[in-house]
Amino acid sequence: MRLLIDQNLSRHLVHQWSDIFPGSTHVAEIGLDQADDRVLWRVAETQGSVIITKDSDFDDEGAHPGPPPKVIRLLIGNAPTKAIDELVRGHLAAIVEFETDDRRLLELE
Repeated sequence: MRLLIDQNLSRHLVHQWSDIFPGSTHVAEIGLDQADDRVLWRVAETQGSVIITKDSDFDDEGAHPGPPPKVIRLLIGNAPTKAIDELVRGHLAAIVEFETDDRRLLELE
């Protein structure tokens, strides 16, 4: 699974998650850190990536029909990168399952 990491998450997560999500990209790496959510949606769809974010805007199915792409929303608030990494790694089995099921949104807390 490849992730498109939203601007509200650290750029360092690309490296930290290279062992579990190889080929993932942070939006800043591709010049989209200020892009509209609809642009990110189209890019993720084109790349075959799953969007990972803390942003509730991706919950709106009317604005973002789908999947694809799928969205992982982290319900962790303003937390350090280490806590975000631990949250994701702690739910890795659920994330892997999410990749192949019919849901378009996975919320982790």
